[in-house]
Amino acid sequence: GFHAAGMTFEKYDKVGIDVRAYEHFVAMWTSLFSAASNKERILTEWHASYVDARNEGSAGTLEPNGIYYTGKTLFQPVPANLSIRHYFLLDEPDRSRELAALIRRLQRMDVKVYRLDKPLSVPDFRRYGEVPSLVTLPSGTYWVPMAQAQKHWIQAMLHENPYIPVTVSYDVSAWSNPLLMNIAGGSSGAALKPSAGLVPPVAEPALPGPPPGAPRIGLFQIPGSSGITSAGSIRYLFQRVWGVPFTEVDASQIQAGLSGVDVLLVPDGYASYGLQALGSKGQRALADWVAAGGKYVGYVGGAELAVKAGVSTAVLKPSNTSAPGALIRAKLDEGSILAQGVGPAAWVMYDDNNLMTPGLGEAAATFPAAGDPYYHTSGLAIGVDELAGTAAVVDEAVGAGRSIVFSFDPNFRAWSDGTQRVLWNALFAPEPVAAAAAPAKVRASAVDRAGKAAALLPDMGKAIRIVVHSSDADTARALIQRYGAEFKESGKSDRTIFLIENRKGLSREEHPFIIDLARELGNQITPISISVP
Repeated sequence: GFHAAGMTFEKYDKVGIDVRAYEHFVAMWTSLFSAASNKERILTEWHASYVDARNEGSAGTLEPNGIYYTGKTLFQPVPANLSIRHYFLLDEPDRSRELAALIRRLQRMDVKVYRLDKPLSVPDFRRYGEVPSLVTLPSGTYWVPMAQAQKHWIQAMLHENPYIPVTVSYDVSAWSNPLLMNIAGGSSGAALKPSAGLVPPVAEPALPGPPPGAPRIGLFQIPGSSGITSAGSIRYLFQRVWGVPFTEVDASQIQAGLSGVDVLLVPDGYASYGLQALGSKGQRALADWVAAGGKYVGYVGGAELAVKAGVSTAVLKPSNTSAPGALIRAKLDEGSILAQGVGPAAWVMYDDNNLMTPGLGEAAATFPAAGDPYYHTSGLAIGVDELAGTAAVVDEAVGAGRSIVFSFDPNFRAWSDGTQRVLWNALFAPEPVAAAAAPAKVRASAVDRAGKAAALLPDMGKAIRIVVHSSDADTARALIQRYGAEFKESGKSDRTIFLIENRKGLSREEHPFIIDLARELGNQITPISISVP
């Protein structure tokens, strides 16, 4: 249409219209024209792909992955000997909401979901995070056969491991829905004939709303953190998923004593900006408010702010991992009120977050060591052995109040349903029997120790993380320096980590040189991983 009107690219550019918008416009019409011109071939091939998918599912064959350009080797190949014909989701009362959401999600993509009407003996039931064993699944268990047209979608949604082909990660590397939702289930490669009925369309779960006598929640979005989606995600969770009220709080209200607020929630953000906005007066006021009976709940940058303001004695240290958005199973302290309705473990969306130890608090959730029965990962999880024994959640008595800090984001992009339950408990669960607060001198010493450790955290914003073999560190360092980047370097014996400043939280496309840097780096060495927020 534009060309028919004589609007050439040069004219289009001169009138000041966004060139990228023009390119998108041309691409749209080119796609429509191509689809209309080749509709019979496209529909025939589309149908054939569905038939092939169903046949693969019937045979238990997983879709393989591969590298389709030169210069890379396959990092995590899909095992050729792994057969999956069925997925099963256990009907647990505590997971009814998450189950309904997942089944509805599958159904809305034309996946047929069934429910067992008789118990089923499965000789090789592979629970998520476990080894295969003989199990009898009860009536009411949900069954998703792979022998259907949407087999590839089922594999992508319900898989345990995404089998990452390369270590250069633009975004998260794990997204298994049952793991994210902390739903019990698993798979089987056996040729089974379950007695089951098709599940009718599931309605969208109703908003639970606040529990009786719910505390008044204040949300403090750390100023200057607009490039971080954490605060927006929690607003979405409150308004669209939970249906609970909250009040926006700013630094001046904290300085004035937070009247009318029982729980202060501080999501991820740049802690240094938050401290600057609060000033010494606000930091003292925040600590006094908690000590007088308030509850502080913070995660990632919100946890760092709590430590630096003296509200938490958790000790934070930078990690040397290469795990951008990997799922790692954390073990919960079942005696903690934070584990109520969650179970013995939950899958944490770990995004190269800081390491955390409890200080004077209690570890409500802990990362197990490799070899522990609870240990399991999904996605790109290089170097996560250093998480062993560190805390994922710390619950601490502070005077008459309480602080709860998470090393990770329990509401990651508003779709980590499993750990949202831990956050719900942090906000709404009945207060446990008050723990004795530490003596003033002991607490002052712990606050000082935690503050000194936090002062050593790299202040690089949402840093670009480049991990290389130690033998390649000199090459990588020289190249990063040539781009004039501000960076910090750390490492282990086998790998070196470079954190490149990214205080505006720029994406790969927005950043002025990261695409070129990654390309040049790949031409000279083989990085372990490159991740961009």
